[in-house]
Amino acid sequence: MKTFTKIDYFIQIFALLVGFLSLINGFQDMGALRFYFIVGGSQLISFMIRLFLKEKKSPGYIAYGILILPVWIILLVYFLMGPFKYPASLLYLLMSSLMYSPIMAIIYIYYCYINYKFYNSES
Repeated sequence: MKTFTKIDYFIQIFALLVGFLSLINGFQDMGALRFYFIVGGSQLISFMIRLFLKEKKSPGYIAYGILILPVWIILLVYFLMGPFKYPASLLYLLMSSLMYSPIMAIIYIYYCYINYKFYNSES
């Protein structure tokens, strides 16, 4: 778990940098959407792995899951059902979540940093 935490922290920083580069490079070409998928995708994978690790979950980690997992579920429903069968209320929920997703990304990276610092000071 110590090794995963250290690797995960650097992967999150790398994903954030790649996301910012895609945002800057392709702002006209849906760069913002690419940013969300690059950063959010890496965080979702990290979140799911941490979910099954036998470590104590902090209240911040649980709050992150409650706020961010519905976004990915809505996107999955959208891609599976298609845009024509998609309820409009879910689209409004998805659009409103785009406002808090960057803040959640920063909070998750900070959470990874705290864990990294904890395990780094332990060794």
